[in-house]
Amino acid sequence: MKYISILTFILISQACYCQQAISSQYTMIPTELNAGLTGSACGLRVITHFQNTQSGFLATSSFMNYSASLDMPIKLKNGDKIGLGYYYLADIAGEATLTNKGHNLNISYLKKLNIIEGRPTYLSLGISAGLLKNSIKTAGVRWPSQIGPNGFNPTIDPNENLIGSILYPNINVGLAFNGHITSSIATNSGLSLNHANTPNISFLGSNAPLTQRIIAYTKVDIMIYDKWGVHPNIYYTKQGPHNFYMIGTDVSYNFGTDKSISLGGGYGKNSLPYINLGANIDRINLGVNYSYFDLFSSHKWECILGYLITRKNCSK
Repeated sequence: MKYISILTFILISQACYCQQAISSQYTMIPTELNAGLTGSACGLRVITHFQNTQSGFLATSSFMNYSASLDMPIKLKNGDKIGLGYYYLADIAGEATLTNKGHNLNISYLKKLNIIEGRPTYLSLGISAGLLKNSIKTAGVRWPSQIGPNGFNPTIDPNENLIGSILYPNINVGLAFNGHITSSIATNSGLSLNHANTPNISFLGSNAPLTQRIIAYTKVDIMIYDKWGVHPNIYYTKQGPHNFYMIGTDVSYNFGTDKSISLGGGYGKNSLPYINLGANIDRINLGVNYSYFDLFSSHKWECILGYLITRKNCSK
């Protein structure tokens, strides 16, 4: 009776969407969102991301996702760029009942499009490859064969071969369109395919390929009167029979060059309202958001912090 361990894994995987957190401020974690955005900043960039979900639909109801990334562009003579990056991610479900951790290397090619003079736009293609490790706390697994006349008996041998951890390669690819389309309108839009190699993720030694995951998104930045900005966005993801979407809008106010604040929110599938708060001060970019899952009575909050270590003129 192997389904108990598999059921635990499936429920957690649906909540975490397998090695990638779903963020309402998804454009702030570019190397995770789309490998094609690697190197899309004006210099060397570091980003940290933490997400926590408290849910009432599982006995082990705490889910944490965190990541750290570093990426940089290499400018070519023709104006194109090569992006290089690295990111680490981890999902932890319950009291370390199930953990997903991984290291990934990204590379991208960003083709410069001369749409608006002095406002560069790039069409890019990227790939992310790495090793991921899934681990499960085997000591906490209960099998139906261990239930006797007097209830659960952990001393009974269930005769099951449960592997405590598995290591597998993972490949993601992404296509992105990022930059200005008019003097006052910019967009960050893209399409990515995660788990393109469909790795085997079975804890039981059987064949259980990880389903490919598709992500499609678009965010439009519209400047109004040089001070105010409106940022409508749409996000959609699908993995096997499961899908999720978010629709929202943020409003920003610019205090000057590289100084702004933003506030907004939106709605996600399964009665999921969320609110966003953001701030940009020189090289620091901060985002905080909160959401509530009505379907599972879950609360989720997260924080994203980015810092541009080196900066060059992006208009050239």
